[in-house]
Amino acid sequence: MRFLEATEKIECIRYLEYGKRIKMVETQVEGVEIDTPEDLERAKKQWSK
Repeated sequence: MRFLEATEKIECIRYLEYGKRIKMVETQVEGVEIDTPEDLERAKKQWSK
């Protein structure tokens, strides 16, 4: 992990730092961030509605 990725906590920055191109698309869909076991449980509850 390089400095910028570690600082910003954005994984896609890694690709930019290595000279890769990325595309981003604006959407109305709200994503679910899962970083911990608690996040996973919260997501499971949300998806089961």
